[in-house]
Amino acid sequence: MAKQKGSLSMFLRLALASLGGQARYPASALMLTLGQFLVTGIEVIAVWALFHRFGEVQGWRIGEVAVFYGLVNCMFALADALGRGFDVLGTQFLRTGAFDRLLLRPRPVWLQLMGHDVRISRLGRLLQGLMVLGFATAQGAVAWTPQAVAVALFAVAGGVALFLGILVLQGALSFWTVESLEAANVLSYGSVEAAQYPL
Repeated sequence: MAKQKGSLSMFLRLALASLGGQARYPASALMLTLGQFLVTGIEVIAVWALFHRFGEVQGWRIGEVAVFYGLVNCMFALADALGRGFDVLGTQFLRTGAFDRLLLRPRPVWLQLMGHDVRISRLGRLLQGLMVLGFATAQGAVAWTPQAVAVALFAVAGGVALFLGILVLQGALSFWTVESLEAANVLSYGSVEAAQYPL
Protein backbone atom coordinates (compact mmCIF):
# COMPACT_ATOMS: atom_id res chain seq x y z
CA MET A 1 0.00 0.00 0.00
CA ALA A 2 2.83 2.40 0.83
CA LYS A 3 4.44 1.62 -2.53
CA GLN A 4 1.21 2.56 -4.35
CA LYS A 5 1.00 5.84 -2.43
CA GLY A 6 4.62 6.53 -3.34
CA SER A 7 3.91 5.83 -7.01
CA LEU A 8 0.87 8.10 -6.99
CA SER A 9 2.73 10.94 -5.31
CA MET A 10 5.64 10.48 -7.75
CA PHE A 11 3.24 10.62 -10.71
CA LEU A 12 1.63 13.77 -9.32
CA ARG A 13 5.04 15.40 -8.87
CA LEU A 14 6.05 14.52 -12.44
CA ALA A 15 2.73 15.74 -13.84
CA LEU A 16 2.93 19.00 -11.88
CA ALA A 17 6.51 19.53 -13.09
CA SER A 18 5.33 19.01 -16.69
CA LEU A 19 2.40 21.39 -16.24
CA GLY A 20 4.65 23.91 -14.46
CA GLY A 21 7.08 23.89 -17.38
CA GLN A 22 4.24 24.64 -19.79
CA ALA A 23 2.86 27.35 -17.49
CA ARG A 24 6.12 29.28 -17.89
CA TYR A 25 4.89 30.17 -21.35
CA PRO A 26 1.22 30.98 -20.67
CA ALA A 27 0.51 32.49 -24.08
CA SER A 28 1.75 29.36 -25.83
CA ALA A 29 -0.22 27.07 -23.50
CA LEU A 30 -3.37 29.15 -23.97
CA MET A 31 -3.03 29.17 -27.77
CA LEU A 32 -2.45 25.39 -27.87
CA THR A 33 -5.48 24.81 -25.67
CA LEU A 34 -7.59 27.15 -27.77
CA GLY A 35 -6.34 25.40 -30.91
CA GLN A 36 -7.42 21.99 -29.57
CA PHE A 37 -10.80 23.48 -28.66
CA LEU A 38 -11.33 25.05 -32.09
CA VAL A 39 -10.12 22.08 -34.15
CA THR A 40 -12.47 19.68 -32.40
CA GLY A 41 -15.16 22.38 -32.44
CA ILE A 42 -15.13 22.41 -36.24
CA GLU A 43 -16.20 18.76 -36.15
CA VAL A 44 -19.13 19.70 -33.90
CA ILE A 45 -20.25 22.34 -36.36
CA ALA A 46 -20.14 19.79 -39.19
CA VAL A 47 -22.30 17.36 -37.19
CA TRP A 48 -24.72 20.14 -36.29
CA ALA A 49 -24.98 21.16 -39.97
CA LEU A 50 -25.75 17.57 -40.96
CA PHE A 51 -28.55 17.23 -38.45
CA HIS A 52 -29.83 20.75 -39.07
CA ARG A 53 -30.24 19.88 -42.74
CA PHE A 54 -31.69 16.37 -42.42
CA GLY A 55 -33.26 16.37 -38.94
CA GLU A 56 -32.68 12.70 -38.12
CA VAL A 57 -30.12 10.30 -39.56
CA GLN A 58 -31.20 6.65 -39.40
CA GLY A 59 -33.33 7.36 -36.32
CA TRP A 60 -30.61 9.24 -34.42
CA ARG A 61 -31.21 12.81 -33.31
CA ILE A 62 -28.47 15.37 -32.72
CA GLY A 63 -28.75 15.18 -28.93
CA GLU A 64 -28.17 11.43 -28.89
CA VAL A 65 -25.13 11.71 -31.14
CA ALA A 66 -23.86 14.60 -29.00
CA VAL A 67 -23.83 12.30 -25.95
CA PHE A 68 -21.53 9.85 -27.76
CA TYR A 69 -19.42 12.63 -29.19
CA GLY A 70 -18.95 14.40 -25.87
CA LEU A 71 -18.15 11.24 -23.91
CA VAL A 72 -15.59 10.00 -26.45
CA ASN A 73 -13.84 13.37 -26.58
CA CYS A 74 -13.62 13.44 -22.76
CA MET A 75 -12.24 9.88 -22.74
CA PHE A 76 -9.60 10.57 -25.35
CA ALA A 77 -8.55 13.91 -23.86
CA LEU A 78 -7.83 12.29 -20.50
CA ALA A 79 -6.06 9.28 -22.01
CA ASP A 80 -3.99 11.45 -24.35
CA ALA A 81 -2.93 13.68 -21.47
CA LEU A 82 -1.84 10.67 -19.42
CA GLY A 83 -0.31 8.57 -22.20
CA ARG A 84 1.71 11.09 -24.18
CA GLY A 85 4.98 9.54 -22.96
CA PHE A 86 4.05 6.19 -24.51
CA ASP A 87 3.16 7.94 -27.76
CA VAL A 88 6.65 9.45 -28.06
CA LEU A 89 8.59 6.54 -26.57
CA GLY A 90 10.10 5.52 -29.91
CA THR A 91 10.97 8.96 -31.24
CA GLN A 92 12.04 10.81 -28.09
CA PHE A 93 13.48 8.01 -25.97
CA LEU A 94 14.50 4.93 -27.95
CA ARG A 95 15.86 6.67 -31.04
CA THR A 96 17.87 9.21 -29.04
CA GLY A 97 19.09 6.79 -26.36
CA ALA A 98 17.33 8.70 -23.57
CA PHE A 99 15.46 5.53 -22.57
CA ASP A 100 18.57 4.39 -20.66
CA ARG A 101 18.08 7.34 -18.29
CA LEU A 102 14.61 6.06 -17.46
CA LEU A 103 15.95 2.60 -16.76
CA LEU A 104 18.61 3.94 -14.37
CA ARG A 105 16.15 5.85 -12.21
CA PRO A 106 14.75 3.94 -9.21
CA ARG A 107 11.15 4.42 -10.35
CA PRO A 108 8.93 2.30 -12.62
CA VAL A 109 9.40 3.17 -16.29
CA TRP A 110 5.64 3.26 -16.96
CA LEU A 111 5.25 5.84 -14.19
CA GLN A 112 7.95 8.05 -15.66
CA LEU A 113 6.39 7.79 -19.11
CA MET A 114 2.91 8.65 -17.83
CA GLY A 115 4.21 11.75 -16.08
CA HIS A 116 6.61 12.71 -18.86
CA ASP A 117 4.49 15.13 -20.85
CA VAL A 118 1.09 15.90 -19.33
CA ARG A 119 -0.26 18.54 -21.70
CA ILE A 120 -2.36 21.54 -20.69
CA SER A 121 -3.63 21.77 -24.26
CA ARG A 122 -5.69 18.60 -23.83
CA LEU A 123 -8.03 20.70 -21.70
CA GLY A 124 -9.32 22.18 -24.97
CA ARG A 125 -10.67 18.84 -26.16
CA LEU A 126 -11.94 17.99 -22.67
CA LEU A 127 -13.80 21.30 -22.30
CA GLN A 128 -15.26 20.94 -25.77
CA GLY A 129 -16.48 17.43 -24.92
CA LEU A 130 -18.09 18.71 -21.72
CA MET A 131 -19.77 21.54 -23.63
CA VAL A 132 -21.18 19.05 -26.15
CA LEU A 133 -22.53 16.97 -23.25
CA GLY A 134 -24.15 20.15 -21.93
CA PHE A 135 -25.69 20.70 -25.37
CA ALA A 136 -26.99 17.12 -25.37
CA THR A 137 -28.55 17.71 -21.97
CA ALA A 138 -30.22 20.88 -23.25
CA GLN A 139 -31.60 18.88 -26.19
CA GLY A 140 -33.18 16.45 -23.74
CA ALA A 141 -31.13 13.50 -24.99
CA VAL A 142 -30.19 12.38 -21.49
CA ALA A 143 -31.64 12.89 -18.04
CA TRP A 144 -28.80 12.94 -15.53
CA THR A 145 -30.20 10.63 -12.90
CA PRO A 146 -27.75 9.04 -10.44
CA GLN A 147 -27.80 5.88 -12.57
CA ALA A 148 -27.05 7.82 -15.76
CA VAL A 149 -24.17 9.67 -14.07
CA ALA A 150 -22.77 6.34 -12.80
CA VAL A 151 -22.99 4.81 -16.29
CA ALA A 152 -21.34 7.88 -17.85
CA LEU A 153 -18.49 7.84 -15.31
CA PHE A 154 -18.03 4.09 -15.82
CA ALA A 155 -18.00 4.63 -19.60
CA VAL A 156 -15.41 7.40 -19.30
CA ALA A 157 -13.21 5.26 -17.05
CA GLY A 158 -13.45 2.34 -19.48
CA GLY A 159 -12.76 4.56 -22.47
CA VAL A 160 -9.73 6.14 -20.81
CA ALA A 161 -8.43 2.64 -20.01
CA LEU A 162 -9.02 1.52 -23.63
CA PHE A 163 -7.28 4.50 -25.23
CA LEU A 164 -4.46 4.42 -22.68
CA GLY A 165 -4.03 0.70 -23.41
CA ILE A 166 -3.70 1.47 -27.13
CA LEU A 167 -1.04 4.09 -26.37
CA VAL A 168 0.85 1.62 -24.15
CA LEU A 169 0.65 -0.94 -26.97
CA GLN A 170 2.04 1.69 -29.35
CA GLY A 171 4.91 2.28 -26.93
CA ALA A 172 5.60 -1.46 -26.71
CA LEU A 173 5.63 -1.78 -30.50
CA SER A 174 8.16 1.03 -30.75
CA PHE A 175 10.82 -1.37 -29.42
CA TRP A 176 10.64 -3.15 -32.79
CA THR A 177 10.19 -0.07 -34.95
CA VAL A 178 11.00 3.44 -33.79
CA GLU A 179 9.33 5.00 -36.81
CA SER A 180 5.86 6.49 -36.60
CA LEU A 181 3.38 3.73 -35.91
CA GLU A 182 0.47 4.60 -38.15
CA ALA A 183 -1.29 1.33 -37.29
CA ALA A 184 -1.49 2.45 -33.67
CA ASN A 185 -2.71 5.88 -34.77
CA VAL A 186 -5.47 4.17 -36.76
CA LEU A 187 -6.54 2.42 -33.55
CA SER A 188 -6.32 5.51 -31.34
CA TYR A 189 -7.33 8.50 -33.47
CA GLY A 190 -9.38 6.37 -35.87
CA SER A 191 -11.39 4.83 -33.07
CA VAL A 192 -12.05 8.30 -31.64
CA GLU A 193 -13.49 9.35 -34.97
CA ALA A 194 -15.52 6.15 -35.33
CA ALA A 195 -16.87 6.14 -31.77
CA GLN A 196 -18.03 9.74 -31.95
CA TYR A 197 -20.68 8.85 -34.49
CA PRO A 198 -22.92 5.89 -33.59
CA LEU A 199 -24.28 5.88 -37.14
